Amino acid sequence: MLDVPRKQLDLIAVKLPCRDEGNWSRDVARLHLQRAAAQLAASAEGYHPLVILVDETISEYHRSGLEAAGWKIRTIQRIRNPKAKKDAYNEWNCSKFRLWQLTDYDKIIFIDADLLILRNIDFLFSMPEISATGNNGTLFNSGVMVIEPSNCTFQLLMDKINEFESYNGGDQGYLNEIFTWWHRIPKHMNSLKNFWFASDVAHKKWWKVHDSMPKQLQQFCLLRSKQKAQLEWDRRQAEKGNFADEHWRKKIKDPRLNKCINKLCSWEGMLRRWGETNWTGNEFYFPTPPTISKASLSA
Repeated sequence: MLDVPRKQLDLIAVKLPCRDEGNWSRDVARLHLQRAAAQLAASAEGYHPLVILVDETISEYHRSGLEAAGWKIRTIQRIRNPKAKKDAYNEWNCSKFRLWQLTDYDKIIFIDADLLILRNIDFLFSMPEISATGNNGTLFNSGVMVIEPSNCTFQLLMDKINEFESYNGGDQGYLNEIFTWWHRIPKHMNSLKNFWFASDVAHKKWWKVHDSMPKQLQQFCLLRSKQKAQLEWDRRQAEKGNFADEHWRKKIKDPRLNKCINKLCSWEGMLRRWGETNWTGNEFYFPTPPTISKASLSA
């Protein structure tokens, strides 16, 4: 999954999104695949240092998992987006600016926590700041960026934070205002594929990575009861819609189905309490039947 070079070059860095207990599900679980990538890299003779930026809210349990997977942890103080509303999804995404303070490295490749490295990305280290994939028109996507750390650049980002209006309300729009000249990474290097309900190709890649991980790291990949109940609810909606891919017909026999990160794996009971509502509790939710794509994920 991750081709590892035989010589050390600079850094690959990931920023972990802040965790909002109780109402935000995008917590440390998003890093399951990144842990696997780190573990594969660490097993080689020479490899890029892997650094993850986290804030003080990360638990010792999850910190130990990241360290065991090979991540070098940097604890940062979050930077609030002055244009964001309290508790909004983009309230703290300006924390990404801390990347420019990693001045012990000449160059870094930044990767958002929800991306998976599938191929060797060494060539990115030969590209200048900022190199990124196009998002739309003349704008770049800030999910993968080649950055040259500099305290001067960091100060510039902080000094102008109240002056510019971000087109999307987040760090991406703001960075596009600052770095108006940027270098384009081929689009296929950072590609988003959306699959509803089932993708055999995606599942195969995930389980291949999962099974290559040490047992002590696999425990961090367990789902909560609520997440399993949500997946079963989705399956039932697919069955009601008689979706053409017919994945909803498949009976899961894997014993891991009955194992959750909670001590009590009670997803079936939770589903019964929901009745026909979805996990948000909105009884008027009607899912839109997805367009079944035959395209596979990039190898």
